[in-house]
Amino acid sequence: MNSAPYNIVLELPPRAKNTPIKLSKQFRKRGGIFTLARASFVPHITIYLTDFPKRNEKKIIAKLRKVTEGTKPILCKPLHYRKVKGGYVDILYHKTKSMSDLQKAVIAAINPLREKYATQLAGLSATRKRNAKRFGFTDIGTTYHPHVTLSRFTEGKEALPKHMPISSFSFEAISIGFYHRGEHGTCRKLIARFPLVG
Repeated sequence: MNSAPYNIVLELPPRAKNTPIKLSKQFRKRGGIFTLARASFVPHITIYLTDFPKRNEKKIIAKLRKVTEGTKPILCKPLHYRKVKGGYVDILYHKTKSMSDLQKAVIAAINPLREKYATQLAGLSATRKRNAKRFGFTDIGTTYHPHVTLSRFTEGKEALPKHMPISSFSFEAISIGFYHRGEHGTCRKLIARFPLVG
């Protein structure tokens, strides 16, 4: 099986990346394991994260292009900072109908291009187990919580921002990115970008 890890995401516009990158750099000084940047470890909101056979990349690009045709930009409003199991610190966003509809459309289009493989299911809820088996990704539908990950810490040593208002992380997503996925669910290299122009 010649599969590779990928991430399909809502991209932050260039100016909107500045604040999470700045905060992630501050976290680095406090023990953060990775630091967000513009070209690698790119700030994003994941739509669908799974593995695909490398030979299917062109097919995935064609499917994503078709899905995004006519899709309007998506307003992303932050709710609050979170500490998440595994040592992650992120910003949780309001889940809109537009986000949910887009996730459904993306998964319906490209999940058939995925090779089924054994998934680690221990400790997952029934819904997450079902999602992992069917789609290779746990965070779908009711378990989908759109967020921007800022960094990861040794579990139990997570830090939260003290002086950065949550409202400063609001943005309008005007593109979807198809990325090679790195460790910690990071976006390491852009493969293709799809504008959301409506």
